[in-house]
Order: sequence, then structure tokens, then C-alpha cells
Amino acid sequence: MFRRSVARPQAEQYFLDFITSTRLGVVLVGCCAAFILTFVGLAAGDGFLLRYGFKFPLTYQEGGAIAYNIGFGLPLVALVCWKRHEFKRIFFGDLDTRRVLFIGLVPALTLFLPWAGLIISLSYSFHTSLRDYMQKSVYAPSLLLLAMLPIGPFVEEMIFRVWLQTRLQQYLGGLAGAILTGIVFFGAHLSTDLSLIPFIALLSWLRLRYTSLGTTLITHYTWDLLMFLFGVWAAWPTR
Repeated sequence: MFRRSVARPQAEQYFLDFITSTRLGVVLVGCCAAFILTFVGLAAGDGFLLRYGFKFPLTYQEGGAIAYNIGFGLPLVALVCWKRHEFKRIFFGDLDTRRVLFIGLVPALTLFLPWAGLIISLSYSFHTSLRDYMQKSVYAPSLLLLAMLPIGPFVEEMIFRVWLQTRLQQYLGGLAGAILTGIVFFGAHLSTDLSLIPFIALLSWLRLRYTSLGTTLITHYTWDLLMFLFGVWAAWPTR
């Protein structure tokens, strides 16, 4: 199933055509503007309510999540619905449904299971709390993270794997473009959580080798869901 992949000029062209036909770069600039305006609007609403003695019901982090879903999520979902035929081509590349599912699921599980086993082993060996470790992670369980799970991976894949990695591979070459995309993606998370590094490297490699957005999307959603469930389990009160 994981036989060596040959060059896929046609599948790569699907990505370039999608970026061109949708003007994805311009759309992402508009998404940034919509995100900022939505967040500023929520902050202004906070100030307005405080002036009259009311407390805004959301934290700034929660407001940021709402602005993210509205500013990035809604436009990109609408774009995909509008260009669904072009999106289908970049989703599959030249893979069939069975291979997309297999290649998307297996690497995420293969990466997660040893990682979880290592964290649990270190926790027992050094008598540290899994809950404390997960609270320092970007995957610390919270309603905020739960709200980001449905749309977050999709938006990130559209930005980093569809637009950024495609453009960087076009101008810098495949390997250099994939590596630089991974570095930018890690920096964008504003986190020192080292568990992100192998996960991000996996996403960049899948995009480079299989030229299929479906593989990276499935891997991304699977990993995020597993990490969230692991965090909930680690934080679950013991008797």
C-alpha cells in the first residue's frame, strides 16, 4: 500500500489550478481581514457592555475562536462548495477512496500510539501527572479546543498544505518547500510543544509524497481527535 510514489505532475497541477481558479491567495487575505474585523467587533462589544456594567460572556481566547471560525472557516467552506469539482481533484489527487482513507488513517495511528505509550511510561517512571503534561500542551482539553476541532484542521490544511506548500514547492522544489512549510506551520502555533514536530513533519511528507489533500486532512483530523480524547482521559478525575 505504501509503495514508492512516482512524480505526480498531473496531481500537482490540480493544486496549482485550484489556487489559480479560486484566487486562493486573495481569499486568504480577505479571510485575515474578516478575522481581524470580527475579533475587533467582539472586543468593541466587550467594552460597550462593560460601560453599562455588563460582563462580556466570552474570554478573548473564545472570542478569537469565534472570529477564526467566522473569518476563515465560513469563507473557505463556501469556496470549497462553490469549487467542489476542483476541490475533489485536489482531495483525491490520483488516489482512489480506499487509498486516501488508508494513507490518511494509518500514519496518524502509527504516530499516536507510540507517542501515547511513551508519555504514559515517562509519567509512571518519573511519578509525574499526565494531567499536568496535557495542560501545558496545545491539546489541553477545553471547550475552546472542542469548538476548534470541526473547522480548525480544514482551515489549516487549506492555508498550509493547499496554498503555502504548493507555492513553496513550485518555487523552491519539493523537499525544501515541504520543510519550510513545516517550519512556518510550527511557528504559527506559537507553542513549544515538541509533540507537534513529528506530526507536522508527517503532514508535510504526506502532501509531498502523495499530492492528495484527503490524506493530510484525514491524518490531521484523526490526530487532533485522538489527542483531544487522550487529554480528556488524562484529565479525568481518578478515585
